[in-house]
Amino acid sequence: MKDKNEVIQEFKELVNMTAKELKEWLKGDESTGAGWPKNDESGESIGHDSGRQIVEILESNPEKDPEKYTDDQVGHMRKVVSYCKRHLAQEEKANNEKPIEEVKKTKSYASLKNWGHDPIKKREANGGGAEGEEEDEKEGEEEGKEEEKEEKAGEKRKAPDDQSGKSKKRETDTGPAEVKDDEKEEEAEAQEDVSNEKETTKEQQNGKDAGNGDGAKGPKEGEKVSWNWGQGQPEGTVKEVNPEEIEPSIRLRRAIHAGDALLVKRILKSHPALLHNPDTSPVGLSNSNMHLAASLGHKEVCQVLLDAGHEDPCPALNENHQTALMLASGAGHTEVVHLLCENDTNCILRRDIRGRDAVMEASVGGHDTILQLLLTYVPGGPYEAVQRADADGNTALHFASGNGNLLGLRTLLAAGADVERRNIWNWTPGAYSATVQAEVYLKGLVSELERLQQQQQKRRKEAEAAKKMVVGTVRVVRDNGDEDERAYEL
Repeated sequence: MKDKNEVIQEFKELVNMTAKELKEWLKGDESTGAGWPKNDESGESIGHDSGRQIVEILESNPEKDPEKYTDDQVGHMRKVVSYCKRHLAQEEKANNEKPIEEVKKTKSYASLKNWGHDPIKKREANGGGAEGEEEDEKEGEEEGKEEEKEEKAGEKRKAPDDQSGKSKKRETDTGPAEVKDDEKEEEAEAQEDVSNEKETTKEQQNGKDAGNGDGAKGPKEGEKVSWNWGQGQPEGTVKEVNPEEIEPSIRLRRAIHAGDALLVKRILKSHPALLHNPDTSPVGLSNSNMHLAASLGHKEVCQVLLDAGHEDPCPALNENHQTALMLASGAGHTEVVHLLCENDTNCILRRDIRGRDAVMEASVGGHDTILQLLLTYVPGGPYEAVQRADADGNTALHFASGNGNLLGLRTLLAAGADVERRNIWNWTPGAYSATVQAEVYLKGLVSELERLQQQQQKRRKEAEAAKKMVVGTVRVVRDNGDEDERAYEL
């Protein structure tokens, strides 16, 4: 990114209209002839807002003192410079070939003036114009013709084989005709020029600087580049220059992306400090190697990282406090989830900053097989796992219902999920049904579950009543000593 002073200097060069001129231009009807229209019905374009900001910048600092510009003003200057340069690179060459009256009718003219740049004023300041350019072109054509004549004459001198008459006859009879010394020198110089051009082209293709070959020949970071520079093509700024050797951390991540477990193992052997290798990019969330491999579903790479001790003594967490198991569960990578559950079952109960665990992530993604795996391995049993809620009070059943995961609904209800559980907004899982089909299916599951529970309660009561029944016998003895045994059932 350019520094402040460079942006201010380019802004001064490109914005060649005064505050008064720009203000009057924006009030006129011609200013609405081009530019991206705003959403309102004012008929103005986005360039009008930019032009008004430019007027404020010019009026607030008429001395153009760089120290008096605010950060917001410099930020808008950066936009103005970028827009004007891009627009001029595309249109300036074509407009310079047109008469001034035709240029004023173009949309590019009105659009640039909305951004504070008057192409006509720049053209007049440079002393240019269509007529001046035509004269320059005529002079260039005349010079080109003279050069062509000289080249043709030189070719005749350099081609002894094309000779005719006595020279040709002498060459045929006694061998090749002798070439003068100056012709030999010219031919040698021509061959040397050709060889030098070939070497230069080869070095440019290899990215080496011609001459010493030490540094890479190409743009540096922050420089402006463009295809066919000066041919009316858009230009840009180099943000990053790839070094000759890729950093080991980047090579490691590329190997993980490719799923090359052997290459990952070899890089970690050479660079053991890169075992976790958190992603420090703005959108990387500090994801470790295990996070990346698990999210992509590369089981072999995950096994290599586990063997290297990536998850010892505790699982790696990213900026959202998510584990690799959470990412794999949400992405639906069954084999990776099975591997991580076998390695550490306690990881299933870990929560992220939103209070969600791996069971909830699998419910959000609608992955029933992974749900069954997690509920099989979860410490404390599946019933306790499905009763857990996140920071908003949502259970795994809320997420499965909102996703429309019918198989997940059955799995969670079978594990004992509470269908009447309400979140902090007092909504039940059924209220979040993604489709009517999911809502009807959930109600059917609930009815079936209630019927099964009633049958179980009835059987339980019958079993308890049967246990209370007692079976016994009583002996009755007469006074005369005769014994008569009779059995009574009580």
